[in-house]
Amino acid sequence: LRDQRYLDLAAAASAQIADEAWARYGGHRSFAGWYLPQELRDAHYTPQMIGSLRTFFKGLGDHCRALSGGKRVLISPAMSGLIAPDLFGRIYTSLLLGSGIDVVIFQDGVGARGWDKDLERRVVPYFGAMRAACRTAGVELWSDIEIFRHTEKPSVSAPASIERIKRQIAAESPFVSAFVMFDFFHYMSPRRGDAQKKLYEDYLRELESSAGPSR
Repeated sequence: LRDQRYLDLAAAASAQIADEAWARYGGHRSFAGWYLPQELRDAHYTPQMIGSLRTFFKGLGDHCRALSGGKRVLISPAMSGLIAPDLFGRIYTSLLLGSGIDVVIFQDGVGARGWDKDLERRVVPYFGAMRAACRTAGVELWSDIEIFRHTEKPSVSAPASIERIKRQIAAESPFVSAFVMFDFFHYMSPRRGDAQKKLYEDYLRELESSAGPSR
């Protein structure tokens, strides 16, 4: 997302897809908002890059809102811990201000980076920095929990344990207003395999236990 020509082409292509999506699905009650799929990273974006990205999201988001009568616009940036949390926060504060983004769904990176053992140390500073940036910009913050783990085979992932997922929720919940997961179909669908079925059943048990005894 550092190249202006790419941003111009992506904006035009994305606006066309938004037109088609709204024409086909806009009448459905489940059409709740717009996800802009261009993923930002924790990179050293220059002020010029930040301005270009802000303009890109503002223009595309305004197009989507105009189509749908104001439905919310969401993005899902990622992070890998390559820059310090304070710099990360300053970059995202500048980027979000005036961007027109309504919700940031922040990828926690735990599955992709293999942060199982030290996830609290890894994610808490960045969720804190992102929360501060979102508050300054008037943007809602959600978490995108990665519910997978690395395996011994390269490029192969498997469902995480419910214990690790509970740690992710505990570490991130002070900073966010909602959670989504990446992703149910590969890592929690009981139709996908035995490991997925186990995680699904473990998750249901956690829901039942947290709800307390029925009346």
